[in-house]
Amino acid sequence: MSGTLVACGVGAGSADGFSVSEGFFVGAGVGVFQSQSHPPHGLLGFLVGSGVGDGLGSIVKTFSKVNNVEIPYQIKPRRAGDIAECYADPTKAKEVLGWTAEKTLEDMCRDSWNWQKNNPKGYEE
Repeated sequence: MSGTLVACGVGAGSADGFSVSEGFFVGAGVGVFQSQSHPPHGLLGFLVGSGVGDGLGSIVKTFSKVNNVEIPYQIKPRRAGDIAECYADPTKAKEVLGWTAEKTLEDMCRDSWNWQKNNPKGYEE
């Protein structure tokens, strides 16, 4: 791993002083589902997640722990416009689709690093 993660947002919403966001990966995505029971167009959109956010410091520590990888990071002040909290409300997905998140932050960190190690150039053409 190379480079340094620049972490902005000290003094924001979480216990570690960073903004709170929800880890996001392919297992929990943005979906549009066709439905005959929801007129007028039969399409519903869902932004799905666990409904639980984590501060960036917590995410970095979790990633490092589950993957046995150190992530160098530099802390910068919060920028104008940085939001304190941003994560999904999974209520609609559960009520309409019966969908709930099954993966944890640890799973997300482990799965994303395993994918990156196996695909160092990303998706190849």
